[in-house]
This record gives sequence, structure tokens and C-alpha cells, in this order.
Amino acid sequence: MLEISDRTYVLGGGRLVMEGTPAELGSSPEFVESFLGGGRRPGA
Repeated sequence: MLEISDRTYVLGGGRLVMEGTPAELGSSPEFVESFLGGGRRPGA
């Protein structure tokens, strides 16, 4: 999804917890750990 989106919204528990461009989210350690699994980077 990060490859095809201009902007991404992340929900957790029915609430908006993060938003940003794929590059912004991909560089966020919190996003990578929580939603992609420890150490993985989008496109890796």
C-alpha cells in the first residue's frame, strides 16, 4: 500500500494514530516497529 499511496492514514483501535506520506511513515521507527515488524523497511 505504501508504494501506491500519496498519503497514508493509520488507524489503531478505531482512532487515527499516524498520518503522512509513505516516505514520512517509512522513516518513522514507531511506524516500522508497530506496523511492519521490527527492522523491516518499506520496499526492503
